[in-house]
Amino acid sequence: MFVEDHKALSKSFPCDISKYRETREEFKESRSSHWHNYIEITYVEKGSAVYCVNDRVYVVEAGDIIIFNHRESHRWKVTSDEIELTVLVFSSRIISDSMNEMDMDYLVPFLKR
Repeated sequence: MFVEDHKALSKSFPCDISKYRETREEFKESRSSHWHNYIEITYVEKGSAVYCVNDRVYVVEAGDIIIFNHRESHRWKVTSDEIELTVLVFSSRIISDSMNEMDMDYLVPFLKR
């Protein structure tokens, strides 16, 4: 099951940074995959997890960065005793409203996966 994350971003500054901490004991096995209408960049500060992204599985650990395009379903399972994440979410408008043709070259690696 896929669930839409309805986190609201400010219209004047459509960006948010949050810190998350979760232990293996707190992890809920029933957690559904979710998606949202913004881009997410997650930095793993501590610990490890398995991320499921569009039916692909990725093992991540401290120091890794994960980038999710908007509307890309994802979920995780904590595999260490504890995981700490810093999550940046922002509207794609930040990129598209100010982008020129040369800027697109920087985005191609993210769009092609």
